[in-house]
Amino acid sequence: METANLYSLYVGDLDATVTEAQLTDFFSGINGFVFAVLCKDNNTGQSLRHGFVDFADLESARVAMATRNNTLMNGKAIRVMWRHDEYKTNEDANLFVKNLDSSIDNMKLQAIFAKYGNILSCKVQVFGNGNSKGYGYVQFETPESAKKAIEELNGHDIEGKKIYVDHFKKKEDRIQSDVGYTNLYVKNLKQSVTEETLQEKFSVFGNITSLVISRDSNGVSKGFGFVNFERAEDAKKAEESMNGAQLESKVLYVAKALKKQERQHMLQRQLQGMSQAEQIQQNKGFNVYVKHINDDVDEDQLKEFFNICGMVKSVKIMRNDNGISRGFGFVCFSKPEEAERAIRILNGKYAGAAY
Repeated sequence: METANLYSLYVGDLDATVTEAQLTDFFSGINGFVFAVLCKDNNTGQSLRHGFVDFADLESARVAMATRNNTLMNGKAIRVMWRHDEYKTNEDANLFVKNLDSSIDNMKLQAIFAKYGNILSCKVQVFGNGNSKGYGYVQFETPESAKKAIEELNGHDIEGKKIYVDHFKKKEDRIQSDVGYTNLYVKNLKQSVTEETLQEKFSVFGNITSLVISRDSNGVSKGFGFVNFERAEDAKKAEESMNGAQLESKVLYVAKALKKQERQHMLQRQLQGMSQAEQIQQNKGFNVYVKHINDDVDEDQLKEFFNICGMVKSVKIMRNDNGISRGFGFVCFSKPEEAERAIRILNGKYAGAAY
Protein backbone atom coordinates (compact mmCIF):
# COMPACT_ATOMS: atom_id res chain seq x y z
CA MET A 1 0.00 0.00 0.00
CA GLU A 2 2.98 2.29 0.40
CA THR A 3 4.05 4.35 -2.60
CA ALA A 4 6.99 6.71 -2.16
CA ASN A 5 6.25 6.63 1.61
CA LEU A 6 2.79 8.12 1.01
CA TYR A 7 -0.62 6.73 1.90
CA SER A 8 -3.30 7.69 -0.61
CA LEU A 9 -7.04 8.06 -0.08
CA TYR A 10 -9.81 8.25 -2.66
CA VAL A 11 -12.38 11.01 -2.09
CA GLY A 12 -15.62 10.56 -4.04
CA ASP A 13 -19.22 11.80 -4.30
CA LEU A 14 -17.97 15.38 -4.40
CA ASP A 15 -20.32 18.18 -5.33
CA ALA A 16 -19.48 19.66 -8.73
CA THR A 17 -18.68 23.01 -7.11
CA VAL A 18 -15.90 21.67 -4.85
CA THR A 19 -12.51 23.08 -5.84
CA GLU A 20 -9.02 21.69 -5.31
CA ALA A 21 -8.33 24.51 -2.85
CA GLN A 22 -11.38 23.50 -0.81
CA LEU A 23 -10.30 19.85 -0.89
CA THR A 24 -6.87 20.87 0.38
CA ASP A 25 -8.32 23.02 3.17
CA PHE A 26 -10.71 20.25 4.17
CA PHE A 27 -7.91 17.73 4.83
CA SER A 28 -4.90 19.93 5.63
CA GLY A 29 -5.83 20.22 9.31
CA ILE A 30 -4.98 16.54 9.83
CA ASN A 31 -1.42 15.75 10.88
CA GLY A 32 0.58 14.06 8.16
CA PHE A 33 -1.29 15.73 5.29
CA VAL A 34 0.90 16.08 2.17
CA PHE A 35 -1.29 17.21 -0.73
CA ALA A 36 -4.70 16.86 -2.41
CA VAL A 37 -5.64 16.73 -6.07
CA LEU A 38 -9.05 17.15 -7.69
CA CYS A 39 -9.51 15.10 -10.87
CA LYS A 40 -10.73 17.13 -13.85
CA ASP A 41 -11.75 16.45 -17.43
CA ASN A 42 -8.81 17.02 -19.77
CA ASN A 43 -10.95 18.75 -22.39
CA THR A 44 -13.36 20.88 -20.35
CA GLY A 45 -11.47 21.35 -17.09
CA GLN A 46 -14.65 20.51 -15.16
CA SER A 47 -14.50 18.47 -11.99
CA LEU A 48 -14.93 14.70 -12.27
CA ARG A 49 -16.32 14.87 -8.72
CA HIS A 50 -13.57 12.80 -7.15
CA GLY A 51 -9.95 13.25 -6.11
CA PHE A 52 -7.07 11.88 -4.07
CA VAL A 53 -5.46 12.94 -0.81
CA ASP A 54 -2.00 11.76 0.28
CA PHE A 55 -0.65 11.43 3.83
CA ALA A 56 2.86 10.83 5.13
CA ASP A 57 1.91 7.99 7.48
CA LEU A 58 -0.67 5.24 7.87
CA GLU A 59 -2.18 6.52 11.11
CA SER A 60 -2.88 9.97 9.64
CA ALA A 61 -4.65 8.42 6.67
CA ARG A 62 -6.77 6.30 9.01
CA VAL A 63 -7.68 9.40 11.02
CA ALA A 64 -8.72 11.15 7.81
CA MET A 65 -11.03 8.29 6.86
CA ALA A 66 -12.52 8.11 10.35
CA THR A 67 -13.16 11.84 10.69
CA ARG A 68 -13.94 12.95 7.12
CA ASN A 69 -15.91 10.05 5.61
CA ASN A 70 -19.62 10.93 5.13
CA THR A 71 -19.07 14.55 6.22
CA LEU A 72 -20.49 17.44 4.19
CA MET A 73 -18.66 19.49 1.58
CA ASN A 74 -20.73 22.15 -0.14
CA GLY A 75 -23.87 20.51 1.19
CA LYS A 76 -23.11 16.96 0.02
CA ALA A 77 -21.81 13.97 1.98
CA ILE A 78 -18.45 12.78 0.63
CA ARG A 79 -16.98 9.28 0.57
CA VAL A 80 -13.42 8.66 1.79
CA MET A 81 -11.73 5.29 1.32
CA TRP A 82 -8.40 3.71 0.45
CA ARG A 83 -7.29 4.25 -3.11
CA HIS A 84 -8.11 0.96 -4.86
CA ASP A 85 -4.79 0.53 -6.63
CA GLU A 86 -2.94 0.84 -3.33
CA TYR A 87 -4.99 -1.38 -1.04
CA LYS A 88 -5.51 -5.01 -1.99
CA THR A 89 -9.13 -5.83 -1.15
CA ASN A 90 -10.27 -9.31 -0.17
CA GLU A 91 -13.32 -10.71 -1.99
CA ASP A 92 -14.33 -12.68 1.11
CA ALA A 93 -14.52 -9.40 3.05
CA ASN A 94 -16.91 -7.72 0.59
CA LEU A 95 -20.59 -7.78 1.59
CA PHE A 96 -23.84 -7.16 -0.27
CA VAL A 97 -26.66 -5.68 1.82
CA LYS A 98 -30.24 -5.37 0.58
CA ASN A 99 -33.79 -4.59 1.76
CA LEU A 100 -32.54 -1.38 3.34
CA ASP A 101 -35.03 1.19 4.49
CA SER A 102 -35.02 4.39 2.45
CA SER A 103 -33.73 6.31 5.48
CA ILE A 104 -30.43 4.36 5.50
CA ASP A 105 -27.66 6.40 3.88
CA ASN A 106 -23.89 5.85 3.70
CA MET A 107 -23.32 7.19 7.19
CA LYS A 108 -26.03 5.05 8.82
CA LEU A 109 -24.88 1.95 6.97
CA GLN A 110 -21.33 2.54 8.17
CA ALA A 111 -22.56 2.98 11.75
CA ILE A 112 -24.50 -0.31 11.58
CA PHE A 113 -21.46 -2.33 10.47
CA ALA A 114 -18.62 -0.41 12.17
CA LYS A 115 -18.52 -2.51 15.35
CA TYR A 116 -17.55 -5.66 13.42
CA GLY A 117 -14.20 -4.39 12.16
CA ASN A 118 -12.32 -1.86 10.07
CA ILE A 119 -14.39 -0.79 7.04
CA LEU A 120 -12.52 0.12 3.85
CA SER A 121 -15.57 1.36 1.94
CA CYS A 122 -19.31 1.65 2.46
CA LYS A 123 -21.86 2.68 -0.16
CA VAL A 124 -25.65 2.77 -0.50
CA GLN A 125 -26.66 2.75 -4.17
CA VAL A 126 -28.98 5.63 -5.13
CA PHE A 127 -31.03 6.76 -8.11
CA GLY A 128 -30.25 9.95 -10.00
CA ASN A 129 -32.49 11.94 -7.64
CA GLY A 130 -30.54 10.74 -4.60
CA ASN A 131 -33.17 8.29 -3.33
CA SER A 132 -31.90 4.94 -2.09
CA LYS A 133 -32.22 1.84 -4.27
CA GLY A 134 -32.53 -0.23 -1.11
CA TYR A 135 -29.19 -2.00 -1.32
CA GLY A 136 -25.49 -1.32 -0.85
CA TYR A 137 -22.01 -2.69 -0.25
CA VAL A 138 -19.67 -2.90 2.74
CA GLN A 139 -16.00 -3.78 2.23
CA PHE A 140 -14.22 -4.89 5.41
CA GLU A 141 -10.48 -5.14 5.84
CA THR A 142 -10.65 -8.80 6.89
CA PRO A 143 -12.91 -11.79 6.03
CA GLU A 144 -13.33 -12.45 9.76
CA SER A 145 -15.08 -9.10 10.24
CA ALA A 146 -17.36 -9.78 7.28
CA LYS A 147 -18.26 -13.24 8.58
CA LYS A 148 -19.17 -11.87 11.99
CA ALA A 149 -21.33 -9.15 10.42
CA ILE A 150 -23.23 -11.74 8.36
CA GLU A 151 -23.83 -13.95 11.40
CA GLU A 152 -25.20 -11.12 13.52
CA LEU A 153 -26.95 -8.87 10.99
CA ASN A 154 -28.46 -11.12 8.32
CA GLY A 155 -32.21 -11.17 8.97
CA HIS A 156 -31.85 -8.48 11.65
CA ASP A 157 -34.54 -5.80 11.88
CA ILE A 158 -33.18 -2.36 10.95
CA GLU A 159 -35.58 0.59 10.80
CA GLY A 160 -38.55 -1.79 10.62
CA LYS A 161 -37.17 -3.96 7.80
CA LYS A 162 -35.31 -7.28 7.93
CA ILE A 163 -32.06 -6.76 6.03
CA TYR A 164 -30.25 -9.35 3.94
CA VAL A 165 -26.48 -9.56 4.41
CA ASP A 166 -24.21 -11.96 2.53
CA HIS A 167 -20.93 -12.13 0.66
CA PHE A 168 -20.89 -10.14 -2.57
CA LYS A 169 -21.09 -12.54 -5.50
CA LYS A 170 -19.93 -12.02 -9.06
CA LYS A 171 -22.70 -11.89 -11.62
CA GLU A 172 -21.83 -15.36 -12.99
CA ASP A 173 -22.21 -16.89 -9.52
CA ARG A 174 -25.50 -15.07 -8.90
CA ILE A 175 -26.97 -16.28 -12.20
CA GLN A 176 -25.96 -19.89 -11.60
CA SER A 177 -27.36 -19.93 -8.04
CA ASP A 178 -30.71 -18.43 -9.03
CA VAL A 179 -32.58 -21.71 -9.66
CA GLY A 180 -36.06 -20.77 -8.46
CA TYR A 181 -37.71 -17.40 -9.00
CA THR A 182 -40.64 -15.55 -7.50
CA ASN A 183 -40.65 -12.27 -9.43
CA LEU A 184 -42.60 -12.01 -12.70
CA TYR A 185 -42.36 -9.42 -15.46
CA VAL A 186 -45.75 -8.48 -16.94
CA LYS A 187 -45.95 -6.36 -20.09
CA ASN A 188 -48.42 -5.24 -22.77
CA LEU A 189 -50.66 -3.66 -20.15
CA LYS A 190 -53.25 -1.08 -21.17
CA GLN A 191 -52.78 2.30 -19.50
CA SER A 192 -56.14 1.82 -17.76
CA VAL A 193 -54.91 -1.28 -15.89
CA THR A 194 -54.22 -0.48 -12.23
CA GLU A 195 -52.30 -2.22 -9.46
CA GLU A 196 -55.62 -3.28 -7.97
CA THR A 197 -56.57 -5.00 -11.23
CA LEU A 198 -53.29 -6.90 -11.37
CA GLN A 199 -53.61 -7.83 -7.70
CA GLU A 200 -57.05 -9.30 -8.36
CA LYS A 201 -55.89 -11.30 -11.39
CA PHE A 202 -52.67 -12.69 -9.92
CA SER A 203 -53.55 -13.22 -6.26
CA VAL A 204 -55.53 -16.36 -7.13
CA PHE A 205 -52.21 -18.15 -7.68
CA GLY A 206 -50.70 -17.43 -4.26
CA ASN A 207 -49.58 -14.81 -1.76
CA ILE A 208 -48.11 -11.70 -3.42
CA THR A 209 -45.37 -9.89 -1.49
CA SER A 210 -45.09 -6.89 -3.82
CA LEU A 211 -46.70 -5.59 -6.99
CA VAL A 212 -45.94 -2.50 -9.05
CA ILE A 213 -46.78 -0.97 -12.43
CA SER A 214 -43.96 1.13 -13.83
CA ARG A 215 -45.01 4.74 -14.46
CA ASP A 216 -43.43 7.89 -15.86
CA SER A 217 -42.92 11.13 -13.95
CA ASN A 218 -46.56 12.09 -14.64
CA GLY A 219 -47.90 8.85 -13.20
CA VAL A 220 -48.86 7.39 -16.59
CA SER A 221 -48.40 3.64 -16.98
CA LYS A 222 -45.46 2.54 -19.14
CA GLY A 223 -47.33 -0.65 -20.03
CA PHE A 224 -45.38 -3.08 -17.87
CA GLY A 225 -44.97 -4.07 -14.24
CA PHE A 226 -43.76 -6.70 -11.79
CA VAL A 227 -45.54 -9.21 -9.54
CA ASN A 228 -43.48 -10.86 -6.82
CA PHE A 229 -44.86 -13.99 -5.13
CA GLU A 230 -43.91 -15.46 -1.77
CA ARG A 231 -43.32 -18.91 -3.27
CA ALA A 232 -41.61 -19.91 -6.50
CA GLU A 233 -44.19 -22.55 -7.31
CA ASP A 234 -46.96 -19.93 -7.19
CA ALA A 235 -45.01 -17.67 -9.54
CA LYS A 236 -44.60 -20.60 -11.95
CA LYS A 237 -48.34 -21.29 -11.92
CA ALA A 238 -49.11 -17.64 -12.56
CA GLU A 239 -46.66 -17.52 -15.45
CA GLU A 240 -48.12 -20.64 -17.08
CA SER A 241 -51.71 -19.42 -16.69
CA MET A 242 -51.37 -15.69 -17.43
CA ASN A 243 -48.80 -15.64 -20.24
CA GLY A 244 -50.89 -15.18 -23.39
CA ALA A 245 -54.05 -14.41 -21.43
CA GLN A 246 -56.15 -11.41 -22.38
CA LEU A 247 -56.63 -8.45 -20.06
CA GLU A 248 -58.77 -5.52 -21.19
CA SER A 249 -58.42 -6.41 -24.89
CA LYS A 250 -54.63 -6.86 -24.82
CA VAL A 251 -52.70 -10.14 -24.71
CA LEU A 252 -50.30 -10.29 -21.76
CA TYR A 253 -46.69 -11.34 -21.82
CA VAL A 254 -45.70 -12.88 -18.47
CA ALA A 255 -42.25 -14.30 -17.75
CA LYS A 256 -39.51 -14.47 -15.15
CA ALA A 257 -38.27 -10.98 -14.29
CA LEU A 258 -34.64 -11.05 -15.38
CA LYS A 259 -32.06 -9.15 -13.39
CA LYS A 260 -29.72 -6.84 -15.26
CA GLN A 261 -26.87 -9.34 -14.95
CA GLU A 262 -29.05 -12.13 -16.37
CA ARG A 263 -30.05 -10.01 -19.37
CA GLN A 264 -26.38 -9.26 -20.01
CA HIS A 265 -25.52 -12.94 -19.60
CA MET A 266 -28.15 -13.92 -22.19
CA LEU A 267 -26.77 -11.35 -24.60
CA GLN A 268 -23.26 -12.69 -24.05
CA ARG A 269 -24.42 -16.23 -24.80
CA GLN A 270 -26.02 -15.04 -28.02
CA LEU A 271 -22.84 -13.24 -29.00
CA GLN A 272 -20.74 -16.32 -28.26
CA GLY A 273 -22.43 -18.01 -31.21
CA MET A 274 -21.17 -15.26 -33.52
CA SER A 275 -17.67 -14.84 -34.84
CA GLN A 276 -15.71 -11.78 -33.74
CA ALA A 277 -15.97 -10.34 -37.27
CA GLU A 278 -19.76 -10.76 -37.22
CA GLN A 279 -20.01 -9.01 -33.85
CA ILE A 280 -17.90 -6.09 -35.04
CA GLN A 281 -19.90 -5.79 -38.23
CA GLN A 282 -23.22 -6.03 -36.39
CA ASN A 283 -22.42 -3.17 -34.02
CA LYS A 284 -20.26 -1.12 -36.37
CA GLY A 285 -21.29 2.51 -36.01
CA PHE A 286 -23.75 1.70 -33.22
CA ASN A 287 -21.36 1.69 -30.25
CA VAL A 288 -20.13 4.75 -28.36
CA TYR A 289 -17.06 4.53 -26.13
CA VAL A 290 -17.38 6.47 -22.87
CA LYS A 291 -14.50 7.22 -20.49
CA HIS A 292 -13.96 9.17 -17.24
CA ILE A 293 -16.94 7.41 -15.62
CA ASN A 294 -16.89 7.83 -11.85
CA ASP A 295 -17.10 4.62 -9.82
CA ASP A 296 -20.52 5.43 -8.32
CA VAL A 297 -22.23 5.74 -11.73
CA ASP A 298 -24.18 2.62 -12.74
CA GLU A 299 -25.58 1.41 -16.07
CA ASP A 300 -29.06 2.81 -15.37
CA GLN A 301 -27.72 6.33 -14.85
CA LEU A 302 -25.55 6.12 -17.96
CA LYS A 303 -28.47 4.85 -20.04
CA GLU A 304 -30.73 7.64 -18.79
CA PHE A 305 -28.14 10.24 -19.80
CA PHE A 306 -27.74 8.86 -23.36
CA ASN A 307 -31.46 8.19 -23.93
CA ILE A 308 -31.93 11.76 -25.16
CA CYS A 309 -30.00 10.85 -28.33
CA GLY A 310 -32.02 7.79 -29.31
CA MET A 311 -32.93 4.23 -28.38
CA VAL A 312 -30.20 2.67 -26.24
CA LYS A 313 -30.01 -1.10 -26.80
CA SER A 314 -27.42 -1.84 -24.14
CA VAL A 315 -25.04 -0.19 -21.70
CA LYS A 316 -21.92 -1.79 -20.27
CA ILE A 317 -19.58 -0.32 -17.65
CA MET A 318 -16.36 -2.33 -17.44
CA ARG A 319 -15.57 -3.55 -13.92
CA ASN A 320 -12.82 -5.46 -12.15
CA ASP A 321 -13.28 -8.79 -10.34
CA ASN A 322 -14.59 -6.99 -7.25
CA GLY A 323 -17.34 -5.29 -9.24
CA ILE A 324 -15.63 -1.89 -9.06
CA SER A 325 -15.89 0.34 -12.12
CA ARG A 326 -12.76 0.66 -14.28
CA GLY A 327 -13.88 4.13 -15.37
CA PHE A 328 -14.98 3.37 -18.94
CA GLY A 329 -17.73 1.60 -20.82
CA PHE A 330 -19.85 1.32 -23.97
CA VAL A 331 -23.30 2.49 -25.06
CA CYS A 332 -24.91 0.68 -28.00
CA PHE A 333 -27.65 2.50 -29.95
CA SER A 334 -30.28 1.07 -32.30
CA LYS A 335 -29.13 3.27 -35.20
CA PRO A 336 -25.71 4.61 -36.29
CA GLU A 337 -27.09 8.15 -36.59
CA GLU A 338 -28.11 8.03 -32.91
CA ALA A 339 -24.55 7.10 -31.95
CA GLU A 340 -23.22 9.96 -34.08
CA ARG A 341 -25.69 12.34 -32.41
CA ALA A 342 -24.51 11.24 -28.95
CA ILE A 343 -20.88 11.87 -29.85
CA ARG A 344 -21.69 15.25 -31.34
CA ILE A 345 -23.96 16.47 -28.51
CA LEU A 346 -22.68 14.78 -25.36
CA ASN A 347 -18.92 14.57 -25.74
CA GLY A 348 -17.43 16.54 -22.83
CA LYS A 349 -20.83 17.08 -21.22
CA TYR A 350 -21.37 16.54 -17.49
CA ALA A 351 -23.48 13.48 -16.64
CA GLY A 352 -23.83 13.44 -12.87
CA ALA A 353 -20.40 11.91 -12.31
CA ALA A 354 -19.56 10.80 -15.82
CA TYR A 355 -18.24 12.29 -19.05
